[in-house]
Amino acid sequence: MMKLIVSLLLGGPIVALWPWRLPAWTRKTATCMSLAPVVVAIAFLTVAMVTRPTQFWVAGPIIVALGMAAVGGACALWPSTRPRRVRAVAAVLFVGPLLGLFLLGGAIWIGRGGTVVGLVTFRGQPVPAGKVAILSEDGAVCSGDIRPNGRYVVYRVPPGPAKFAVAAYPAAAPGLAPAPAAKSVPVPRRYRDFETSGLTGVVERGGQTHHLVLMP
Repeated sequence: MMKLIVSLLLGGPIVALWPWRLPAWTRKTATCMSLAPVVVAIAFLTVAMVTRPTQFWVAGPIIVALGMAAVGGACALWPSTRPRRVRAVAAVLFVGPLLGLFLLGGAIWIGRGGTVVGLVTFRGQPVPAGKVAILSEDGAVCSGDIRPNGRYVVYRVPPGPAKFAVAAYPAAAPGLAPAPAAKSVPVPRRYRDFETSGLTGVVERGGQTHHLVLMP
């Protein structure tokens, strides 16, 4: 998907501003293709901000930047008799916000590390409650809870070689009424320590899956 977006944002302006003679409809089509990713992003972020304002409040400035890019791109790329200086300013308004957003996105991508998900099992059965901890090569420790279905999620794990540790504890009984906790899965204590668990892996940037199979 990212390759398609970049292709449209780069290829569209090249065709729209091609110095040799081209039919007007070709330049108009190229302009529309260049602006399509911007318009789709504006629509998506607007819907997200309206439906989930507390989670997507940061979308406001991004929508403003994308709107500026859309207007600038339309003025710079659409076939017209506008003065060259006006089209140059519009081109800057088109490229500037997009370049800034790409750089910001790249910085966030580099800084956020990896998101590790997976299933924790013991003797072939999911571990219903507990915690998974990940020790990165630089000594940082990130952790996440194990859900009743045995799945876990750990966010912002630094990339590189890592060691895993698992601690199981009794799962909460379902329902609102007070009830005794469910019996804990008897996971060996060696899995609580990074040095004795024997669970290792390599964490990469972005999302990835690491299933943890525990043995007696």
